[in-house]
Amino acid sequence: ISTYEESLVGPPSSVVASTSATEILLQWEPPFDPESTILGYGIIYQMISTSSSIHAPRPPVIVRDIFDTSYIIESLLVASVYKIAVFAITEQGAGPESEELIVETTETAIHAVQKLRCHAATSEILSCSWKHPETADYYVTEYQLKYRLIDGFDYYPGYGEELGKVDIPPNIQHYNISGLLPYGGYIVELKSILYPIVGSGESGYKKSLDVEDEVIGTSSVVNFTKSVAPDVSVKDLSVNVQSPTSVELSWRPPEKAKWKGKIDFYAITATRHSPSNGITKRADYSHSETILFTPQTNNPDPSLATEPLLTEQYLVEELEENFEYRFSVSIMNQGGTGMSSEPLVQVMPEAAPSGPPQNITVSEVTVTSVTIMWLPPDPLDANGIITMFSLRFTREEIQETTEFLLPADQLSFSKYGLHAYENISVTIAAKTAEGWGPYSSSYSFFTLEEVPSSPVALRAELIGENNVQLTWEPPESPNGVIDGYQITYTGHERSLIVSDGPFVKFISLSDRQPILIMDLVQGYFYDFKVRARNGAGYGTNSSFLLTIPEAATTTTSTSRLEDESDNTIIITIAAPVGSVVILIVILLLAIACFVAVKRRNKNKESFAIYDTPRYIPRQESQLPLVENPPDIPLRSLIRTTDSAVEENDYGLITITESEMETPDPKEEEDGFQEQSEDEQASDYEEEEEEEPMNKQFEENEEKQEKELSFL
Repeated sequence: ISTYEESLVGPPSSVVASTSATEILLQWEPPFDPESTILGYGIIYQMISTSSSIHAPRPPVIVRDIFDTSYIIESLLVASVYKIAVFAITEQGAGPESEELIVETTETAIHAVQKLRCHAATSEILSCSWKHPETADYYVTEYQLKYRLIDGFDYYPGYGEELGKVDIPPNIQHYNISGLLPYGGYIVELKSILYPIVGSGESGYKKSLDVEDEVIGTSSVVNFTKSVAPDVSVKDLSVNVQSPTSVELSWRPPEKAKWKGKIDFYAITATRHSPSNGITKRADYSHSETILFTPQTNNPDPSLATEPLLTEQYLVEELEENFEYRFSVSIMNQGGTGMSSEPLVQVMPEAAPSGPPQNITVSEVTVTSVTIMWLPPDPLDANGIITMFSLRFTREEIQETTEFLLPADQLSFSKYGLHAYENISVTIAAKTAEGWGPYSSSYSFFTLEEVPSSPVALRAELIGENNVQLTWEPPESPNGVIDGYQITYTGHERSLIVSDGPFVKFISLSDRQPILIMDLVQGYFYDFKVRARNGAGYGTNSSFLLTIPEAATTTTSTSRLEDESDNTIIITIAAPVGSVVILIVILLLAIACFVAVKRRNKNKESFAIYDTPRYIPRQESQLPLVENPPDIPLRSLIRTTDSAVEENDYGLITITESEMETPDPKEEEDGFQEQSEDEQASDYEEEEEEEPMNKQFEENEEKQEKELSFL
């Protein structure tokens, strides 16, 4: 009864081995077989290490149809280690194996040829050379060369057999083995047959050939023929889309016999074409790229690859969305690149845009409206057909953001109802069937400026007897960037016959308040007006009315001096001691009083500014009235005559009535109390009655001037 599972007999026993440089002799005892079921024996051996330049371990080799209890394994590599087992064969198949036996072949003996070398001349020829054995007592009668495929090349015909045997004369030390297969690994065994030499020197002679005296020296070497490019390609190529930018390719290598070399790389070719939906993403849309991929699941050496061959896979990334690609795979070895597989066509799916809309511009900007224009994302970033735009419109001042969804064919957007000089920010995104892309960078701009509103809280405060200090606050609605203010003031006598002004001065925003206006005419009431200016022009005026009190009687006269410490100008003239001087002073005072009456309405100075802040006037454009050059004060006495402003002692330019700015009805309404129709008619009649009086007044003035000249 056999106790071995699925076997009628047990393993052979007492396996022993004796070795030489290229052979192993095996002997064993048959297993217990009372029913005589053993049909033969088999041997399995494997080279697990070697001193030769070849990869080890090699695939195992199985030898069958052995009908004896001994066997010689031939054409082995010298100095190599083998693992060996023996098994019996019955009707049920191979029985259990014997215990493994580790055997090592010997080194080359002294009777063997020296420096046996074989190298690949072509893919079909191995060129071998050697040197004679180094022995003086024997002579070579001939060489015997034979060769076989090394373990693992079972896919080539003739594997496991002696492929050739050649007798070579003793004087030959070179031989070419031809008719081999591409990238075939061959063990070349060379035997040298020697006979002894009897005697020495000239008396020595070669002994007659006797088999008993024959000495055989054996050596072996292994090498591969050259590779050639395969004439087949991979099998079962398939593509599986992983994402809009990646696919996984899979294939199986061809039969090992058709590799014709060690696979160095799989060459994956991805050819990009224009998408079928007609979108041109770039001018050079047709482009090929080759990716080199080393085998991963199978050994690249066909003699070491294990059957069945496994599927190779590779993830192709960084593809472009919505492009059509054609994929093919070919095999590369030392002999070249083989045939390409039949290309597979794959259209990459759409994806959300990877870039925002571009070229955002603003056109048709007004005070209250704007039109925004843009272009779709770059074709390389669209990743499909754009179906919609999202426009986020932000009004920064009121912190209001509104999103507008717009169709794909709309590349502009108009917004109305905005404020003057309002800060607007816009950002836009595009959408495909797969989702929204990123928003563009924020595009900011301002609506146009509009003239500002009136300054707030205008006040005129009397300083001293005839100086006024002006203060105000900026407009509530600047409608732009305020760059300065225009100050206008006009003084009027109570009878409205004589006027002081108008005087105009522009101050920049850098000049600080308050503003001090000095040496106004006492007894007059003044209308002070201030308006702001921005890029759109001047706004409306704010007005303030103030009456300068009448002057008190005094025996002193004041003029202006500029004190370096506080810019206050005060000069006091006292009566001198001595009667002679008193008479002269009385006379001068009389003349001065006369001149003062004559020129009481003449201007001395228009504006004065505190030393802190210091005001430096400058010329400005767009003023309704002519302004003075820098550092020239404004002051004038104006009569209700043909000229609006007479030239005074400070070089003022005369302004005619045609050059004067027409008063704004609203400003007149703000500056003065409304008159009734009866009062207006009465004023007109008074003006007609006063015309002869004015002429008489002028004649009296001329007469007084002549008298003064005479004095």
